[in-house]
Amino acid sequence: MQTRRMYSRPRHARRGRSSHRTKVITVLAGMITLLAVIGTCISLTFINPFSHQSNLMVMDPGGYTFGTFARFGLPLFITSVACAGVVGFVLLRV
Repeated sequence: MQTRRMYSRPRHARRGRSSHRTKVITVLAGMITLLAVIGTCISLTFINPFSHQSNLMVMDPGGYTFGTFARFGLPLFITSVACAGVVGFVLLRV
């Protein structure tokens, strides 16, 4: 006795759906990467004293210079970029 299939589409028509899912996942991964890059760029403003108004408010009374911001901001920037790269690599591999 021949069993009846539960769906009406032939097998070749169902294969196209998996490629559509792959395209959706690829687009979402691209969007997640874009959002991660934008978020990282926005939050990595340690080097420049003009990045936030609080930096400008304390710059003159504290006696800070552009060199002070660069001296303390550059290691923070490098550490943050390295951490963001590692986290991005781990999240996008999964």
